[in-house]
Amino acid sequence: HCVGVPLGGFLLGGGLGWYFPHYGYAAEHILQVTLVDAQGNLVVANDQNEEDWMWLARGSASMFPGVVVEFKVLLHPKPTLIRSRTSFFPVDHYPLIVRKFHDHATGAGGNYSDKLELTLNLASTPPPLAEAAGIKDPKLVMVIETWMAESEDEFQQLTKRFWGDMAMDGDLASLALLPLSS
Repeated sequence: HCVGVPLGGFLLGGGLGWYFPHYGYAAEHILQVTLVDAQGNLVVANDQNEEDWMWLARGSASMFPGVVVEFKVLLHPKPTLIRSRTSFFPVDHYPLIVRKFHDHATGAGGNYSDKLELTLNLASTPPPLAEAAGIKDPKLVMVIETWMAESEDEFQQLTKRFWGDMAMDGDLASLALLPLSS
C-alpha cells in the first residue's frame, strides 16, 4: 500500500498488507532477527533465543530499541493474479456498500473471501469538478478492492459473489481492475 515504507518498517510495524486476510500479519511470519542493541552488541533473536527481542520485533514499529540488520521470514507463494480497482459511488449508495463490507467481514451469506482486501473511504469531489460532471452531491463513497486469485475464472467468480446483483451499477466512475502481477 505504501511504497515509501521499506520492508523493515513494514515488518516491525506488524505487516498489514494485501495478503493479510489470507496469511495474517507479516510480523507473525518473522522467524528470526539479527539486531544491534543500544550497547552495540549483535543479538540473534528467535522463538528459542532472546525471546523478548523476538516479541518486540513483531509489532513495536518505530519504538523497536535496536537496529535490525537481518530478517528471516517465512515466505508464501504469490497468487497468479492480483488485481485492484478503485470505484466511486454517490453517497446514497453508502448503506448498501457498508452492508457488502459487513457481509464480507462476517461471512454472511457465504460472502467472505480471504482473497479480497477492501478499503472504504468517504470523499468529496471539488465543487468545480462535481458541477462539470453533473454531480448534485459532491460527497462520494470510494471503494478500493484488491483481489488475489489463481485463475481468471476464480477471479470472475469471486468478484461476482462479492458484488452480486449490484455488479457496480450506478457507480460514478470505476478505474479498471488493474493487474498488479502476472
